[in-house]
Amino acid sequence: MSMKFTPELMDRLTATDFVDDFTEDGGIRYSKDFYMAMHKEISKGLSYVDAYEALGFPVKELGTDRANACGKRAEQLAREGKLNYVDPSSYDGRVPLKEMQEYLGKMSLEEQNAYLTARTIWLETAQEVKKKFLSDYAEKISSLRRTTK
Repeated sequence: MSMKFTPELMDRLTATDFVDDFTEDGGIRYSKDFYMAMHKEISKGLSYVDAYEALGFPVKELGTDRANACGKRAEQLAREGKLNYVDPSSYDGRVPLKEMQEYLGKMSLEEQNAYLTARTIWLETAQEVKKKFLSDYAEKISSLRRTTK
């Protein structure tokens, strides 16, 4: 069953910081933090509907089916171990490992992995840029030598 969101309802939902977007067929695209927060509320002993409501979603307007589906999805993600992830894009890979040593010991293994992944991505990108620059530079030097002879 398709649902049409009013502008007022859309404003209220996006104000929760748990909604990224709305689909044309009446769906809601939740933020990455939504399912973690939903699981946390369920872990406190709340039902799926009560947890959904506690996160700022009006169940009377959105329906219990949607709330239950979100609760089931949050629990499935938790069982699969997909809720406690850290996104490498939230780390600055440009920070040298030497400067990060102090902080690495205070990070969880997931956070360390995310930082090191971000660092690896940055270093590989920098290496590719360097190769491209040196190749272009060598080509220009070679071209200049041919024209000056």
